[in-house]
Amino acid sequence: QDYQDNADIIRMCRQRIRVPDQWWGDYLAMVGAVRIGEARVLELMHEVGIERLQAYARQWFDYSEQRMEAAIKRLPSGRRLAVTRHDGFEAIPEGIPIQVEVNVDADAGKIAVDLRDNPDCLPCGLNLSEACARTAAMIAIFYVIGGEVPPNAGSFRRLEVLLRENCCVGIPRHPASCSTATSDLMDRVANTTLRCLTEMQEGVGMAEFGSCQPPAGAVISGRDPRTGALFINQLCLAVTGGPAGIQQDGWLTAYNVGTSGMLHKDSVEIDEWKHPIRVIAQHLIPDSEGAGRTRGAPGAYVEFAPVGCSIEIMTNSDGHETPARGVHGGQDGTPARAFRRLCTGELSELPGLHRITLGEKESIVSISCGGGGYGPPKERDERRVVNDVREGWVSQERARDVYGVVLTADGNCDREATDRLRRA
Repeated sequence: QDYQDNADIIRMCRQRIRVPDQWWGDYLAMVGAVRIGEARVLELMHEVGIERLQAYARQWFDYSEQRMEAAIKRLPSGRRLAVTRHDGFEAIPEGIPIQVEVNVDADAGKIAVDLRDNPDCLPCGLNLSEACARTAAMIAIFYVIGGEVPPNAGSFRRLEVLLRENCCVGIPRHPASCSTATSDLMDRVANTTLRCLTEMQEGVGMAEFGSCQPPAGAVISGRDPRTGALFINQLCLAVTGGPAGIQQDGWLTAYNVGTSGMLHKDSVEIDEWKHPIRVIAQHLIPDSEGAGRTRGAPGAYVEFAPVGCSIEIMTNSDGHETPARGVHGGQDGTPARAFRRLCTGELSELPGLHRITLGEKESIVSISCGGGGYGPPKERDERRVVNDVREGWVSQERARDVYGVVLTADGNCDREATDRLRRA
């Protein structure tokens, strides 16, 4: 009976994994890692005793709270409110307005984020789960606080995220769907909280990340003509979106505010081997960065097509109407775009959230958001601008018009002309 129960559990687990043939081994590896961790904790408990282990945990959480309190006390006290808007789509053409209010009490060493003044749960899957709503606000706080504070229950004591029931970025209630809670509105809450905190003081935080996820991160499905088998999977081709920080330019593979560079981009060769598709192009888009003293990552262009069949493509791309915002005088990143290239070669623009069947002689074009910039562009070190032009990230015209840097015929900085232009 135990064997039969385990077999039933395994079958149920496989049914709950999107592509079990691909991810079952990863699932088993995670379960194995947890079991090994459990065994090691039990060994440690027997070695040092449960009382000593619990005392250590209490001290570790207390220490983490102290680090968080000290970090918050270095921030300026203040209250700031910021708004954003998720793009409109068929179910909600006017879009979804999101408001975030952040209160930093430096004297008390506490931060409160209020998400209660937002729309009720929506008739779609974009609603946030309670865990995602709380985490979205806390992600932004830790971006500003930095890596010196351990993220655990101790440091969380100094943070308060105010939510209300039946709110699209709060505590959902049946029958609200939260099927895409880890993207879209999560991006909006985290980015807007990040912008609130960053704009309270120069020299902290970063600009906004680009939104996800354009067709380069779409779910594709169909019947593979090579095997006759049905397939479904999510692609992870080039999506950039990295925001500018205090000193560093935007990370190319940030993907979105919740991922922060931890996502592994697909191998084109493996994608083409596993699915009946061909990746036609994949490159960065010049002049698409959020310009600034430090600049955001440029957007990415991806184009792919089905091979020998038609495929269904579904994606929930945001950032077509409201791009990643710059901070402290930095410019916004460029917005996302999605196009269907017809068999005639003509491009037809697609809405951000779409589900289409792409024919064999058609292709889909994905343009991801550029990241927001930090600080005035004309304060950017001219050596960095020259390097951006040489690398093909920025054109000479944009270097002159946006950054105030004039290049000579051999691609070096014309310092006299640059000084004159920047003074003007």
